[in-house]
Amino acid sequence: MKWDSNSIDVWFFYRVAVPDDINQGLPDPSRWPLPSASISSVGCPIDNYFRNHVFIFGRYRSSILNIFDRGYHRYDFVW
Repeated sequence: MKWDSNSIDVWFFYRVAVPDDINQGLPDPSRWPLPSASISSVGCPIDNYFRNHVFIFGRYRSSILNIFDRGYHRYDFVW
């Protein structure tokens, strides 16, 4: 996750596809693909509305009905 005055961006990488710069402890988001989620400061000043927040990343382990294909799947989530 990258959080600054311009945007809050979240990336998801499968374990085998984590960029080398992250594994080396020197993350460089400019070298990664587009984020999976992005909140822009255009129309929503990040510094005015986002502070002292906690993001919880995890896996939802229960089966949820997917209404699009009527199958059961496990979903990742961000709170």
